[in-house]
Amino acid sequence: MKIPAWWIGIELLRAGLAQAEEGGATPPPSPSVVAVPSATPEGPLSEDDRRKLRMEFRSALRSAERAFDHQERSALREFQTSQSAEAKQWKEKERLARRKYFEKHPTGPEQRKYVLGFVERKKEFDASQVFRLQSERKSWRDKREAHREKLKERLNRFVKELESGKRPPRELWENLQF
Repeated sequence: MKIPAWWIGIELLRAGLAQAEEGGATPPPSPSVVAVPSATPEGPLSEDDRRKLRMEFRSALRSAERAFDHQERSALREFQTSQSAEAKQWKEKERLARRKYFEKHPTGPEQRKYVLGFVERKKEFDASQVFRLQSERKSWRDKREAHREKLKERLNRFVKELESGKRPPRELWENLQF
């Protein structure tokens, strides 16, 4: 009879816990992904270490910038989708209102007046859609500038720390995302 893999995992976990309770070796901690460099001994940094740290930090900054770009694109795509849905609802509402109006007012001059009003309402609606999209883009542009400034400040501080021969503080590596 074949033993399921999940059962083997449970048995290994139990065995590790039993060893830990008996004072035996504790199981190694599970690996985790962290965007900070591996711990190295304190002291003066060699030129090679500085170069590697600088490259690694710039790579982390590029990743943060790409993450921000993705977040921006997703938000704008979602905003445009919501605007599209709103436009469909508006058109459907106007279509129903137009039919109801045309049933009550069958003559041409009355209908012409309604159509002219519709054209004006449509222009206003389209202008409001454009304005909202422009303001959303401007908001993201402002957020992008603020994010870039924060990243530039971190990079400058990081480089200053390296130039002084010190290992840059861990806080510069943390929370690079927007």
